[in-house]
Amino acid sequence: MRPNQRSLPLKSLPIRKILAFTIAGSLALIAAAADAAGKKDKEVQKLFNQAMDEDYLNVEFDKAESKLKKAADTCAKEKDACSPELAAKVHVGLATVHGVGQQKLDVAKADLVTALKTDPKAALLEGLSTPELEAKFKEAKAEVGGGGTGGAEPTGGTGEGGKGGETGTAVASDFPHEPTKEQAVNTPVPVFAEIGEDLGATKVIVRYKPYGATKWETLALEKMEGGFGGLIPCDAVTSGGELKYFIIASDESGTPIATAGSMKAPFKVLIKQKISGDKPSLPGKDPPKKCAAKADCPPGLPGCGGDGGGKPIDAICDATPECSKGLVCLNGVCAPGEGNDGPETPSGGTHHVISVGAQFDIAYVADGEDVCSSSSSASYVCMYPDSDPSAQFFGVPDAVNGTNGISGGLAFGGARILAGYDYFFDFGLGLGARVGYAFGGPYPCEPGVDGCPARPDESSTPAGNSFFPAHLEGRVSWKFLKPNPEAGDFAPHVFVGFGGGQVNASVPVTVCDKLVAEGEEPDANCTDNGTGAGVQRKVDAYQLAGLTFATFGGGVTYMFVKNFGISGELKFMVLFPTVGFTISPVIAPVVAF
Repeated sequence: MRPNQRSLPLKSLPIRKILAFTIAGSLALIAAAADAAGKKDKEVQKLFNQAMDEDYLNVEFDKAESKLKKAADTCAKEKDACSPELAAKVHVGLATVHGVGQQKLDVAKADLVTALKTDPKAALLEGLSTPELEAKFKEAKAEVGGGGTGGAEPTGGTGEGGKGGETGTAVASDFPHEPTKEQAVNTPVPVFAEIGEDLGATKVIVRYKPYGATKWETLALEKMEGGFGGLIPCDAVTSGGELKYFIIASDESGTPIATAGSMKAPFKVLIKQKISGDKPSLPGKDPPKKCAAKADCPPGLPGCGGDGGGKPIDAICDATPECSKGLVCLNGVCAPGEGNDGPETPSGGTHHVISVGAQFDIAYVADGEDVCSSSSSASYVCMYPDSDPSAQFFGVPDAVNGTNGISGGLAFGGARILAGYDYFFDFGLGLGARVGYAFGGPYPCEPGVDGCPARPDESSTPAGNSFFPAHLEGRVSWKFLKPNPEAGDFAPHVFVGFGGGQVNASVPVTVCDKLVAEGEEPDANCTDNGTGAGVQRKVDAYQLAGLTFATFGGGVTYMFVKNFGISGELKFMVLFPTVGFTISPVIAPVVAF
């Protein structure tokens, strides 16, 4: 204290006024901060994060849209519920879901107009935009009337572009993951996530983006020993550059519970022509093989032409047919040269199908009486079993209870060998034919010739016709899922047809024959209600069905390799004019080209 300077007594300071101004100023600052933040900002920000960081990245666009609409409604319910910046960001999120995820660009533009009216500085979400959405953003700015520099820099918070992923900073991970550092062009990239049972993950996906692409793709990893693994496909590595990816693990409810990397800071794999060191692979698996060269590659990637247009000059190639017309594959790239008429036309699959197979007939035999009598000769023929030559029963059955009749049911009707041809159009319709030979029917010998028993007299059963073994069939088919299947494809089909053929199923029958040969004695079992003078005989009664039929059924074809497979069918045949019905499984190797 300076000389002669007096100090004021403490009680003389305006303490109450100072405290009053201090408290009032603090309350004003707090109120202003609260007003700027918005009453519902915390709730809305949580909905936004769930929608864009979880649902959108899991390709569940409907869920993301629902949460964002709820967030937008929350902001609109009352004044000052949300800060203008956050409210605008929600509408930008809706524009991203509508325009990028659901391809509704007009709806996305309306969202962007709302966002810019709410906050002139609104910007697209970094890493989640596309050229199409950026164009709609410019249109929206022009419609609103510009204002500020809102669209110049994408906003942070969601999406790729964080410095961590771009400058080599270590990528964050909730579980052990050793990323592949490099891989050769046209070779799948192994991804293994070491996720233990204790984490509770039931679904693990990889979100990856090829070099030069604008959209993230999704790959579901499969459960394997020690975690989850899979291969990022060849379509993502058709040219050199950086492949980016990150991993999301979810529980049974679909809620993400752990991640490795992110859109902001993804893992990066250098794709190049030759790699140094060992080839990468999944644990316990061989390294993936290089994919066969294709005539085209995914549109939008550097070095790729349009859809089916062949690769342009300087694009990476393995063979000349991959390059556009006038270019040849020279030293691994498409270069000017002669002898190339353009990319090969992709195969439309197989159209011609040739088969040789077996059909097994299970016939329905109807109830019948007097089946071995002359009155039933048009529908049945009775044969002595195991006779040589094959002899027909020519007796006169007596009317004895429990004889000369059959009970209805299913009986084996023999088998047939069928050769087939079908032509299948690209849209699934098939036209075909079957030619074959049947086994199992009766072949009665000619009575009285070469040791064949003669017909005793005119009162006995007339001689039956021999079985008609030929099989002729035309059909129309319809093949589902894979009209022209190739290696590894299952192709179900249905068919209807019409043709000529016969199915004769036999049933054992006992008859009491009134024609007793010399030296035979009447059988005691042939006295019930009969003449009592018959001889019991065991014969096989064949039900005659055909000679024409209608058929229908279905089946499936599986191709082991591109040109060879096997076909199985369940076939139903309705025979006439002598009516019959069969259930006939068919199996046949097929050659397709």
